[in-house]
Amino acid sequence: MTTRAIRAVDPRLVATGLLFLAVAAWRFSATGAVALLLIVLIHEVGHGLALVALGKPWPRILFIPLLGGVAIPQDAADTSPETLAWVALGGPLVGGVVAVLCGVGHAVFGGKLLFALAVGGFVINLVNLVPLLPLDGGKVTAMVDRRLWWLGLVLGVGLLFRSSSPVGIAVAILAVAVSSSGCCLGTAPAPPARACPGPARSGS
Repeated sequence: MTTRAIRAVDPRLVATGLLFLAVAAWRFSATGAVALLLIVLIHEVGHGLALVALGKPWPRILFIPLLGGVAIPQDAADTSPETLAWVALGGPLVGGVVAVLCGVGHAVFGGKLLFALAVGGFVINLVNLVPLLPLDGGKVTAMVDRRLWWLGLVLGVGLLFRSSSPVGIAVAILAVAVSSSGCCLGTAPAPPARACPGPARSGS
């Protein structure tokens, strides 16, 4: 059973996770790096659970150093935009619940890791709900009313000017660029993957 479970682990998940951890440890503290890895993993697992709940197979999960992670549906070509919108909510929902539980755990037991998981998880999953592509909020608003992207553009520009982290600036520029093209063209780009961005500011 143990050998079978080990073989079932995607080596690309392990490889990208180790690279993610190494880069994060170089950029932040060791505790912050571990917390960030777990936050991103939990977030992407949330997308995976949503896919399974909708009758889809488990996605391929990969890490992107400093930027976050991605959950790639196995049958992306057959996944409707409505399904992607529901799947997009799975990441922030599961991630937010775990962040709250970590906050409770920190209040009871203390510990730097639980604190980082609670605060970092709350912030990252909240940022993911901003109505900007390719964030989760942008996927959802594409199914509701694309005019909400204009609100997301305002929030994205605000994040761009408020962030002191190169990672946060890169994420904000990407989100503003993708969503502004969608607003101007009136289209909703539908990439097959769902990404979870890394932290918008440095520190842990």
